[in-house]
Amino acid sequence: MWLVAAAAAAQSQSSSLQDAWIRETLDLDIRAAIQGYREVARDESHPAFDRKIAAARLEELRRIGVIDASEPASAKLLPESLVSSAEAKAQETNAKAAADLAKQASRASNPASPEEKPEVPPLRPLVSAVLQTLSSDAPAFAADRGGPNRARGFGGNDTTRVLERIRAADIARADLAGNLAEADQLRLRNFPAWKPEPWPADKSAAWATARANLVEWYQERQLSRAERDTLQRLLAALDEDARTSPARALERIDRLPFYSERLRAGIAAPR
Repeated sequence: MWLVAAAAAAQSQSSSLQDAWIRETLDLDIRAAIQGYREVARDESHPAFDRKIAAARLEELRRIGVIDASEPASAKLLPESLVSSAEAKAQETNAKAAADLAKQASRASNPASPEEKPEVPPLRPLVSAVLQTLSSDAPAFAADRGGPNRARGFGGNDTTRVLERIRAADIARADLAGNLAEADQLRLRNFPAWKPEPWPADKSAAWATARANLVEWYQERQLSRAERDTLQRLLAALDEDARTSPARALERIDRLPFYSERLRAGIAAPR
């Protein structure tokens, strides 16, 4: 259990937007997340982009009752036009989702009807609207990401990259729980164009390198508790797969965006 001992030695403290988002989404520590969002939203030393995202999430949490309604609205940091746009988009998407559910019920009674991919309402409509609006202005977006933020785990410190990493972790957890249909849906929704690189012919050597990369990754100090737990479970599952054959372990890796890239480090793709 040396991995557990290594985890106990790891420490990580930061009030960046990425850390607050990870505390909410991966660690499920909503109180710590809210505190982090507040620090980012109020501190002008943070990039304006991060402050807007933090304010948007605080406003969403206030509206659904997680934060006391008597607390001043965080939306004052956001343009009124953006808030209105997000609300309109959420209503539009929810209406589309309701229509899609009705279509799915109709298809259940009529299997010959064509299959369509249903619209999925955004879980965080205001945050999504802020991301879409700010990301559409590429020069300003790039300039606004110049603040000091700490990279975590993998993928660097760009906010969009961190959100993708969180979605990849959702896929990994579903896969590890044996919910392969759910993992497939999440992968198609969040990484529709993603395809894993091919493995070299020597599957045993490739697996040995991938496992070493996973162990090295687990020892990084910046990982959150939930990230470390997921990696520990992934290592156990891959070791079990490899007892059948190294190829089976590699097949699991091929189902995991982001994790696949990290574990392939140092492995040359066949020509």
